[in-house]
Amino acid sequence: MLHFHLLCAVGLHHRELASSTSKLYCVVEMCSVRPDSKRSRTRLRLGPFPLWDEAFLFPVLVPEMALVQVRWMGACGNENRRGSSFARSLHVELLSGA
Repeated sequence: MLHFHLLCAVGLHHRELASSTSKLYCVVEMCSVRPDSKRSRTRLRLGPFPLWDEAFLFPVLVPEMALVQVRWMGACGNENRRGSSFARSLHVELLSGA
């Protein structure tokens, strides 16, 4: 089981996300073989330095094949609209404890 805790975003120097009225969210995705693959997202927060303090639990059966991807996104309009702009991403490879 992977417990992933996302606190905040600092230093997102993206022209569309730099204002204090920017609506930001994160997509957290476990990229692996089935059934380990899973995607979740945070709530919208105002930027440019949003505080989420949200936790995610991902079951991991094959840690050797697992990768966590975090994408910081900016929402265009309201939360239900499809439009969003990409800001930054981070990839974390999981290592087996053996």
